[in-house]
Amino acid sequence: MNFQVNSGWKYQYYDLPKIKSEEDIDNYVKEAQKYFPRWTKGVYKRHWNNNKFYDSKGVQIKFSNDLLKKKWEFELLRRCEKGHDGIPGKMYFYYHFCSIKNISGGFIRPDFRVSDIIWYHILESCEWGEYNQGQGVICVKRRRGGYSWKQASDSLHDALFKEGFRVGMTSKDETSAKDLMTKVYQMYERLPTFLKHPFSSKTQETFVLARKDEDDLGQRTLSGNESEIYCKAPTDSCFEGEQIGKMVVDEVGKISNIETIWSMGVPTLMEETKRVGIPVLFGTAGEQTKVGVGQKEFWKNYEIYDLVKFFFPGWAGLMSEKDGNDNIKASVKWILKEREKLSKLDNAKKLLEFKQQYPLYAEEAFISKGGTGIGNMIKISQQLSSLEEKNSFSKIGRFRWGRQNEPKVVFEPNTHYDKSGQGVIYEEPNSSLQYEAGCDPADHDFVQKGASKLSMYIGSHQKGTRPPKVVFGYTDRPERVNDYYEQSIMALLYYNSPKMLIENNRFGMIKHYEDTGYLHLLKPEPVAINKLNKIQSRQLGVRKTVQSTREMERCINHYTDDFCDLIPDKELLEEFLVYGESNTDRAIAFGWLLVSLEDSYQKSFSKEEIAKALPKTRIRKINGRLVRVKK
Repeated sequence: MNFQVNSGWKYQYYDLPKIKSEEDIDNYVKEAQKYFPRWTKGVYKRHWNNNKFYDSKGVQIKFSNDLLKKKWEFELLRRCEKGHDGIPGKMYFYYHFCSIKNISGGFIRPDFRVSDIIWYHILESCEWGEYNQGQGVICVKRRRGGYSWKQASDSLHDALFKEGFRVGMTSKDETSAKDLMTKVYQMYERLPTFLKHPFSSKTQETFVLARKDEDDLGQRTLSGNESEIYCKAPTDSCFEGEQIGKMVVDEVGKISNIETIWSMGVPTLMEETKRVGIPVLFGTAGEQTKVGVGQKEFWKNYEIYDLVKFFFPGWAGLMSEKDGNDNIKASVKWILKEREKLSKLDNAKKLLEFKQQYPLYAEEAFISKGGTGIGNMIKISQQLSSLEEKNSFSKIGRFRWGRQNEPKVVFEPNTHYDKSGQGVIYEEPNSSLQYEAGCDPADHDFVQKGASKLSMYIGSHQKGTRPPKVVFGYTDRPERVNDYYEQSIMALLYYNSPKMLIENNRFGMIKHYEDTGYLHLLKPEPVAINKLNKIQSRQLGVRKTVQSTREMERCINHYTDDFCDLIPDKELLEEFLVYGESNTDRAIAFGWLLVSLEDSYQKSFSKEEIAKALPKTRIRKINGRLVRVKK
């Protein structure tokens, strides 16, 4: 596919296909080339380098007088503003005149890359209103993509070629924000003289293309185009109260308060009721279950926030040809080969880290590496990606007691006007199946936001080839815990009254079941597998001790090894990845469900063993003789 912006090409985001092995590469490359079209004009040579001018064929231009030189300089300025030969003006400015820091030291000129053309085309299209006026960009990228330098160039371009324009910038911390500003200074200092502004001043936090003067009356005035770039630390109010034309947020995946920054910063881009300023959010994906959740929110709901999505995949710019096109096939092969190596290590986190840093499709950038975590992290992350693509069948709502001529318990799905129900039915009850339940309770009413929630899961027993599955989940924190207790009772009755194993470190729930006559729905403490005395304890629920917690964790590890693809709850999967670091009420409730299922299996197995061990005959006296007969 030819890539010529001037011939009518328009950027469009594509979900790149999943790729699991080398057999999928050809199809992947075909789809990727829709996303990154090929540049077909051959090697693109610079028209200015080291204070020398060149034509499009790379031949140096020698001027017979200063006027001709000045005309050529004006032509290059025009190209920086309007674009040239199929590339945007911002890209022309970046490629021809900007310098970036080299890893090994010093400064170098950027290479010509198709991905850079697309990036600057999106930025300019937002400014032109090609999509919507004031529409911004949310970019998720691989590591070391050079986007801080690209954005420093974009901000500098705005300041140089627009009058009275203000750019506000921030990054993951104050040091990183100032580093972004330093990149602007370093680029500006290395520009040719004809591109520099005659009046400029700078501090660590501001760069102003203007000079303060006094007129004949002694009043202070500004000389120059009065444009400004400034940077601030990522505080909630870093953009509040300003009036800016562009809001730049670098390392957006590593800023915990990005949603607050957004809500307080967007008004600075508004002109009455219209957003005319451009928000630009970009960065490598961060830890998605913690600080990076904001980046995922903007990516997932880009239409609501009026943003254009741009994904810079792991192969982009990794192995480039001389004409700037990516060798997608070779790059993808390298990524798959590295993944295969890492998969042989006994460290799933390293593989997940590599996938996030060099993602082949957008969902991989949002993989959570977790902290201590629990379960099979690779399978958990794969199931999370799968659920992002397609929602499992579920009905969300609440239970109520049945009225006359109704069943004892009725489930009412949420409506458009009432979405307060938090119970989730994944599978309706089946009279031919047996069920178990697990719960992580709480005692106190009217707790503050962020307190531990109450959570329960109901699961079916294994039957024949049907594995044990989650059929219902309920996690909530109502103002009064009795509301939760009532919903949990109705949920158990709805699923044929299974026994529920609860963590009995909290006694409020047990007391409520006793007071309402449903104590029989709570399960006694399971007998530990290694316990010599097999007499069942009469204590209801399970005490969370070191031993019982290890047993619960073992069950979760085994289940995610064998049946992770059956878990329908995204929030539960995400909690597995941060287990041990924060409140994981769903994970604990699910763990007690698995302990209960295993306990029931052990009891059933024990009964069968006892039945086999018992004699199948008995002794009877027949005609005066003792004879063995069948029972």
